[in-house]
Amino acid sequence: MRKACLTRKAEQDRDSRKEARQEREKQQQWERLVAELQNRMVKFEERNALEDERKLKPRLAPLEDFMVSCDENGVLSWPVVFCYPEFHTTDFQQQLSETTKMHEALEQLFAEPLEYDKAGVYRASKVNVYYENRILGFAYMVDKNKTIREIVAERSFVVFQGTLTFYLVVKGSKQEESFVNQTRIPLKTNY
Repeated sequence: MRKACLTRKAEQDRDSRKEARQEREKQQQWERLVAELQNRMVKFEERNALEDERKLKPRLAPLEDFMVSCDENGVLSWPVVFCYPEFHTTDFQQQLSETTKMHEALEQLFAEPLEYDKAGVYRASKVNVYYENRILGFAYMVDKNKTIREIVAERSFVVFQGTLTFYLVVKGSKQEESFVNQTRIPLKTNY
């Protein structure tokens, strides 16, 4: 009986050490992520986003378990939403490395034809990519030769709910014209 008690105590001690180590590792990962985001001066729509991990957690169901992360080399991986205004639908990329160029992400996205693109016009070379700055109320075209890191670093790029959002429209189409010219009301923020 004494031996069983000692064994249980040793297991409890081991489990508590393991839990403490995991907690320290999680805290170190969070601190590394915050340091990288601060060093790059990433802008967030949410106030004090880097003070609360919950503010960086995506709220869209397909992405909610894939918060922005930082590897040992300081490379960020982002959850990304690709929106198709023409079809009122979206695609999700759960962990897109910031070293990926936008045209590479598009080629991967369009490797197989979209089921709702009956005309077959959604191809990496045939679409323009935009992002919205909801605070300013403007849409900005993305240079597809830039990496995700370069796009996020643009002065006008703002991260919303820890997620990068891009809009894909066919070049020169009515949908593109409509998307670019739609009225956007600047978001009022109390910073």
